[in-house]
Amino acid sequence: MTIITKDLLQKFLLLAGDRLDGDWILIGGTILPILNIDYRVTMDIDLIGKTEKQQSQNIELMDIAIQLGLPVETINQAGSYFLSKIENFENNLIEIYKGKGATIFRPDLFLFLKLKLARLNETDQMDCIEYIKYSKKNDQIDHLLEDCVELIEEQIQQNEQNRQRQRLEALLKKLKEI
Repeated sequence: MTIITKDLLQKFLLLAGDRLDGDWILIGGTILPILNIDYRVTMDIDLIGKTEKQQSQNIELMDIAIQLGLPVETINQAGSYFLSKIENFENNLIEIYKGKGATIFRPDLFLFLKLKLARLNETDQMDCIEYIKYSKKNDQIDHLLEDCVELIEEQIQQNEQNRQRQRLEALLKKLKEI
C-alpha cells in the first residue's frame, strides 16, 4: 500500500474536483494530511459522495487513484455507511476545495467526533485530539463546543468498557482545555 502524503492527496483532490460532479466529503484520518496534521500516516482515501448520485461516481474515483499510481483499494467507501446514519450531517461541513465539477468538504469538529466516537480505538482517539487542537486554532468552534461536550458525555455514560471510557474522558478533557 502507498502512504497518502499531503502532496498526493492534493493532486487527488484537484483531479476529483475537476472530474467528479456534486458535493463530496473527505472524512477520517485522510483529512489530517490536507490540514498539515502530520503525526501519523494513512493508507486510504475516504472521499464520500454526499448523495446517491455522487456515490454512483465511485468508479471514477478509482480511475483517479489508478492515474496517480495508487491501487483501487486506496478508495475507502466504508465511511459512507456511518455518514448516512447521521441526520443533517450536511449542516456540519466545511468547504476545502471547489473544482470545475465538484466541491469537496471536510467535517467540522462535531461531525468528525460523531464519526469517530462509535469505534474510538487508540488511533481514532489520537485523530480526535489532533482535530480538536486544529479546530481550536483554525475554525470557529465556539458554537459547537457545547454540542461536542454533550456528545462525548453521552458516550461516556453509555460505555461500560474501561479503556473506551478512559479514551472518551481524555477527549473530553482536551475539548475543555480552552
